[in-house]
Amino acid sequence: MTRDVRPEPAPEGPGNPRPRVVVLIPVYNGQKDFDLTLESLSRSSEPCDVVVVDDGSKPPVDVSRYRVHLIRLGKNIGPIPAANTGLRYILTQDYEFVARSDAGDLSAENRLARQIAYMDNHPECMLVGSDTDVFRGDDYQFTLRPPRDTRRLQSGLREHSWLLHSTLLFRTAVLRELGVYSEKYLAAEDHEICLRIATSHAVGVVPETLVTTIFTAQGITFQKRRVQLISRIRIQLLYFRWTALRSWTGLFKSLLSITLPASFVRWLKRTFLYDRMAIPAARVGSAAVATHKKASGA
Repeated sequence: MTRDVRPEPAPEGPGNPRPRVVVLIPVYNGQKDFDLTLESLSRSSEPCDVVVVDDGSKPPVDVSRYRVHLIRLGKNIGPIPAANTGLRYILTQDYEFVARSDAGDLSAENRLARQIAYMDNHPECMLVGSDTDVFRGDDYQFTLRPPRDTRRLQSGLREHSWLLHSTLLFRTAVLRELGVYSEKYLAAEDHEICLRIATSHAVGVVPETLVTTIFTAQGITFQKRRVQLISRIRIQLLYFRWTALRSWTGLFKSLLSITLPASFVRWLKRTFLYDRMAIPAARVGSAAVATHKKASGA
């Protein structure tokens, strides 16, 4: 493993304090997606640092246009170990919060500001997410709106992975207490860490659409669907509570999903679980532009 930090961060001092939040982005062979994500973060109204973990990309990811802390791995070690490499580096620094973003997902300008404001107003909360617009290519699918109440969200996580990865913002204190991602649950490490935290701490959600995620046929959701479902079932069994209805319904739904065609499961979710909203044209447009850039290589 080699670590390059480029360019060097400005020295801290009274006139240039370290940002409260750092954004972690692991990336593997995804230059176009990476550029889209960095462009969205560059418009953030909340000052932030960005830690990029290049997981052995061929060719290496080019970060020369951006002010980031780069950790370049000598070979591909996989998304969970790569993310943990970044988290362990971040935990040696003096950040209050760490946000996640996956390459290709878009953060609203006020995402970090709204999530930090939520955490400041809820000091007992250790993890916060948000609503998410979900696209497949440039086709709007639905808006994921997690339960608003903390207890309902804690219970709901036993049934469903309500908090998408690119919406997560953690207090670094809880990662120091409970640890980084488990490497036992391939393609579902975000669900496990959310449940781990929710088991002993308050978790929350900003009730606004702060992230847009664009699923493609090359993404984990499509390429590793069965692996992800098996991991989810193992997670649900790990945190199973006999007296919790959501534990039973969640396990039943996961077992059913693994037997049904993916297209039918997506239809069921869009029809009965998620909200399909008349979203502003500007939000559709930003996702469509991002998809076009991915396809054209612009």
